[in-house]
Amino acid sequence: MAGLRSLARGVTVALCIAVALIHAAGAKDPASKIPKPEPRKSCRPSLGLILQKPISPAQLPVERPPAWPACGLRCAAESSLAHQNNGGMAMRLVHRPIPKVNSSMLTWWFNGFDGTPGIEGDMAHPANGRTYPRYLVWHPTDHLEQFTATPGPTPGNATGAVWGIVEFFGTRGARGHVRGDAPCAWAGDFYTNTRLRVQRVDANGLAMAFEVAGGRKAMQLEHRWHDSPEGLRLTSVMQVGFTPDGALAAAANAVVKRAFGGRHPERAGRIWIEHAATEFSNLQYFLPRLYEQEAAAHARMAASK
Repeated sequence: MAGLRSLARGVTVALCIAVALIHAAGAKDPASKIPKPEPRKSCRPSLGLILQKPISPAQLPVERPPAWPACGLRCAAESSLAHQNNGGMAMRLVHRPIPKVNSSMLTWWFNGFDGTPGIEGDMAHPANGRTYPRYLVWHPTDHLEQFTATPGPTPGNATGAVWGIVEFFGTRGARGHVRGDAPCAWAGDFYTNTRLRVQRVDANGLAMAFEVAGGRKAMQLEHRWHDSPEGLRLTSVMQVGFTPDGALAAAANAVVKRAFGGRHPERAGRIWIEHAATEFSNLQYFLPRLYEQEAAAHARMAASK
C-alpha cells in the first residue's frame, strides 16, 4: 500500500506540474483532469482515479450482444501514427468505404433528429432479436456506455454538448468484460471513462475534445465523412497532447501521453486505430435498418403534429 500511495502522489504531482505550466501560459479557469490512466496488470482496481474515473464493476454489462465479424486493420485503407516536435502524438486512419452506410445515417447516429444522438437508447439486435443498448451493439466487445451529460446550447444540435464516454479499446479476450468479472480481468486494458465536449457535428463530420485549463484541448478527435458510390468514406484523426510548440507544451504533453497510454502511449495509439477501424466497419451490419426504422417513426410523429 505504501508503494501505491507513493505512486499516487508522484502521478498527482506530475499532473499538478503540467496544469501549472498550462496556467503559466495564460490559462484562467481551473484545470480539469487529463484522460487515460496507465494500464495496470495487478488484480487490484486500476489507479485510473488519479487521472480519470476508474472502470467500476457496476459499469460492466450483464450480457454482451453477439459480435460482428471483426476486421481490425483490414478495414483501414491507410493508417499512421506520428510523434510531434512538441511531444504530442497524432493518429490518422482512413477507413475503407463502409458499404450500405451514408452521411445521413452517420449524422443521425451522432446528432439524432433533435440533438439527442441516435447512439443513445436501446435496439433489437438483428442476430437474435434481443434488446441491448445501441452503444454495446456498435462494438460488442469494447464498448460500455455513452450518454449526454450536458446538452448543447442549440436545440436540435449536439454541438456544444458534453458526452460521457466509457469504453475499453483493445479488450483482451473474445467476449469482452461482463459484470461479475474480477477487476484483474480488465486492469491491464486501455480504456476511456471521461467526458468530451462536442466541438462540431453536422452532415460532414464530428469533432470532440477533452478540455483542460480554460478550454485548452489536451486531446482532440475528429471524424470527417462523405458519400461515395462504394459507401461512406471516413477519415478519423486523434491528437493526443496540446498543439502549441515550446518547452511548456512539451512538458505538459509528456503527462498527457502518459495519461493516455501509460508507459506505452504508442502501443495505445495503435490499438486505438484498430478499435476505430473495427467499430465504424460494424455500422454496416445494423445502422441502415435502424436508421430506416427511426426515420419512419420520426416522419409519422411529425405528420401527427
